[in-house]
Amino acid sequence: TGGGGVQWSKSIEISWVNAFGVSYSWSNSRVSLAIGFDWRNYKSTLGRALNGQPDKGMAWGEYPDGTTGVNTRLKVFSLDFPLLYTYMIPKTQMRLVGGVILDINTYASLKTNYISPATGKRKSEFTKNIGKHTVTTSLFGAVMCHGCGVYVRYQPQKVLKHSDVNFNPLSMGVMFFL
Repeated sequence: TGGGGVQWSKSIEISWVNAFGVSYSWSNSRVSLAIGFDWRNYKSTLGRALNGQPDKGMAWGEYPDGTTGVNTRLKVFSLDFPLLYTYMIPKTQMRLVGGVILDINTYASLKTNYISPATGKRKSEFTKNIGKHTVTTSLFGAVMCHGCGVYVRYQPQKVLKHSDVNFNPLSMGVMFFL
């Protein structure tokens, strides 16, 4: 099954792909191996809650009886090891970048927020027991020019080991200084 209910427009990824690294250059090419960081926050406000289930990951369900649902979110933090190839297009400032990123998923959590009818205050249910994959890989590609560019990143493995709610992350965006 898919991640149906996750709102991609309300989800965000913040990544520092190449925090520390080494590279080797020749002609118009460069290969680099680095250490980076990635934080992904998947969110939904569609009226259904993500509920953590021990040994089963997560499932879509209802907010507690009588409450008003606010949102639910899944957060994943990774230590990344990108192996990237860069081709510098001659006589331009453009660079094409592609490669694979090994993700060590060090942290994941699930938080569901709702309004209690008794107090009218916001309450939360939180768990870190969601059955994340510890190691995943991502395919990465970017077009850079003058220090900024656009990228696409796709993870062929599902986010969670066992879950009714599971999906392959695909992110696209703007990046600076790769």
